Amino acid sequence: MDFNEQYNLHWKFFKDVNKEADEEFFINVTLRKLRNKIDKEELTIDFNLDGKAVTVEQYENERAKESFFFDKEYIKILEQKLELLKATKEQKPPQQDTSETQKEDFTFENNFDNIESKDVYEHFKAGLVDNQYIDEKTLRKFLNTAFNNYEDSNPPKNKIKMKNTSNAIGVIIRVFHEYYNKQLTKKEKKEKYVKLLTDYFTDFKYERVHRNFRNSRNEIGS
Repeated sequence: MDFNEQYNLHWKFFKDVNKEADEEFFINVTLRKLRNKIDKEELTIDFNLDGKAVTVEQYENERAKESFFFDKEYIKILEQKLELLKATKEQKPPQQDTSETQKEDFTFENNFDNIESKDVYEHFKAGLVDNQYIDEKTLRKFLNTAFNNYEDSNPPKNKIKMKNTSNAIGVIIRVFHEYYNKQLTKKEKKEKYVKLLTDYFTDFKYERVHRNFRNSRNEIGS
């Protein structure tokens, strides 16, 4: 199977599972996984071992090397396709957004912690909106509810539903953990920042998020 066949099959399967995902999101997710994979394999594969495999270990090492070099070439193909997608988008004339939501300057007060409101907005926009887990309107709803109208003992009854989360639970948890790390003194307990995710968004159970609340890029535990 050549690289284009691999890509087309992979993209079709991903699209079937993640109906709302676009091609750029698919490429970014795939690149992140492949880069993590080859980073680990560089530490475990013996690249100096040549010749015919005569043991199980040598055979497995050869298969791992083949997979490693295939993935490296596939990453180049994905990067080329990503650049092409971005170039195509840049050539399209910008659409005029006439909605009142986009026209108004969005402001809110951070009553959750001591981070500047502007920094809060930019952090979650970069982590959630730019990665297409929520849209701008939903981000503003979250910031108003969780920060502007924050009440420790009164979480919202209706949680927000994210998009494209099938292969991104660990990534989303990391967005919230990185926000927690912005606290210089760590006076606030970790639990409060875990609940910032689990109290306001569906599909995130408190116990599981708490166990995996870290910056690690590894797969999260159950």
